[in-house]
Amino acid sequence: MKKYKTFKYQNYKNCFFSVGRYQIGNNLAFQIESEKQGYIADCTVNIANWNYPKDSFVTIKSYSENEGMLKFLKNLGVVTEAYCKVPTGYVCADACIIDLDKLKEYTAVWNG
Repeated sequence: MKKYKTFKYQNYKNCFFSVGRYQIGNNLAFQIESEKQGYIADCTVNIANWNYPKDSFVTIKSYSENEGMLKFLKNLGVVTEAYCKVPTGYVCADACIIDLDKLKEYTAVWNG
């Protein structure tokens, strides 16, 4: 019996999150996986020299192949507030507050 909820992401059904930490900075990281296809997309991006004040503060990768990720995570209730754009080099990530409890509802693997 599953202990997590699933969601549809783009054309992928029965998706869930896998949560861990980045090696550099130890910041929270999560990605979307599908029960059928496996890994689909990284939701977060790590900015190693940026100060993350707490676990509920992440930078969302909503550019390139992840276009629309911020909107998707807001609609799912995982992102509660987006603050600013943070440079990652050539592009910017969205600095956001997330609802850790909502993230856990959809998480199959939590190594955070």
